[in-house]
Amino acid sequence: MSAINKIIGKVFQPFKQTAVRALAKARKLFHRFLSLKTPYKIGVIVLLAAVTFTGCASWYLSHLSRPEDLFEEDLKPEPGEESDWNDWDVDAYFSQNIVNVILLGFDRDEGRKNDYSVFRTDTIKVVSINFDQEKISIINIPRDIYTRIGNTSTRDKINHSYYYGYRYGDGSDHHADGLAYTLGSVSNILGGVPFKYYVAVDMDGVIELVDAVGGVPFEVPFDVYSKNGQLLVRQGRQVLDGEKYLHYLRTRMVGGDIGRVDRQTDLLMATLEHVKSKGLFKQLPVLYSHYQQLLDTNLSNKQVISLALYLRNFSRDKIDVYTLTGFNQSSDGVYYMVMDQEKRAEIIKAVFGLEFPVKEQEILRDTVPKEPKNFSYSIITNETGDIGAGLTWLPGDKYNLLYRLYRIMGEEETLLAETKDTVYVDQEVQTGGIYHYRLEAVNRRETSPSVTLQVYIDPALVPPPGGG
Repeated sequence: MSAINKIIGKVFQPFKQTAVRALAKARKLFHRFLSLKTPYKIGVIVLLAAVTFTGCASWYLSHLSRPEDLFEEDLKPEPGEESDWNDWDVDAYFSQNIVNVILLGFDRDEGRKNDYSVFRTDTIKVVSINFDQEKISIINIPRDIYTRIGNTSTRDKINHSYYYGYRYGDGSDHHADGLAYTLGSVSNILGGVPFKYYVAVDMDGVIELVDAVGGVPFEVPFDVYSKNGQLLVRQGRQVLDGEKYLHYLRTRMVGGDIGRVDRQTDLLMATLEHVKSKGLFKQLPVLYSHYQQLLDTNLSNKQVISLALYLRNFSRDKIDVYTLTGFNQSSDGVYYMVMDQEKRAEIIKAVFGLEFPVKEQEILRDTVPKEPKNFSYSIITNETGDIGAGLTWLPGDKYNLLYRLYRIMGEEETLLAETKDTVYVDQEVQTGGIYHYRLEAVNRRETSPSVTLQVYIDPALVPPPGGG
């Protein structure tokens, strides 16, 4: 052991000597510092503080200049999970350095809070940032797009997804459940691509944020009117204040929902250009700290500021914009926009680089109504003694919107009535006659199974004139 100790001593002796010399120099410098006059001591301290602060600031700015380092990787799906994950190469997506943020605009303001308890996401946009390719894409999702809601079997409009989560989510935070359902529903639309981050704002927030940057210069392509005909925004080049900005943002006067989402993106681009031209990106940390209460987001302050600094280097022509389109359809009298499956696959390929298979084009149908219940009859006579078969029934369900009543004669049928009523009197009957009827319920384009009835006009049961 003594031999080993001698070897170790020889190996570490140079390091020990170096440490002793360094300590001696430090003591000399410290004593020299103590010998300085007070003003010089203060100067040295300030200089050291400045060097330290500059180093920290440089590190912080360098950290913010690489936003891709501030985001966690998305979790891959569990084996056997039922999802559109199975339709594309999962590894091909996760090998890319992509961050997706969903922008949500709620139809909520101070005036509506007293009338409604749950609000809808009337604006839904996906901002996808591919750091490897230095590419930004925006996907516009119309609010009436028909999709599966979150991880449920329910299918409805995408802008109803927040409501479902808020009302029926299993968490203790209703708002968080609503947002989770919304992000999951957007994922269903875009083939199962994961979405974790969001930024949400309501109508009052839009007004205040726009006013905070001094309004936004914009070429309004047409006059914007309210529902009662009041002129809200004039056509032409102008600086939109918060209220006019919101009026233009929400109008569907031209182009319906598709026209609106496209105009919203144009307005968003104009806003970014305005912020950039005014040099407001430099003031972003201060602005964000002052107005962040207007935004609801799960992004950290560093992530928000870092992404904003990253965006300032992008001009409008370097941002690709896509709009998910579809076909106007209805189910049970409710309008939906059914996704164009070819367009859906094209967008997933262009933005995320994934070969997503084109699904069979969906066609909505109405709910098949249940057959009417309690189809029965009674024999009646009027004041003059004319005999009739009084037919009555009850609705089978809420989808019994209309009824078709037929009289069967051998191999032929005669349509007696197409009615919303649940009673009909057939006066083309005679005492002792036997008659057959068929009844079906109609829900727009769908028809229920039929119910039939045999009627015998029994002379013994015919009431006197006016008796029934």
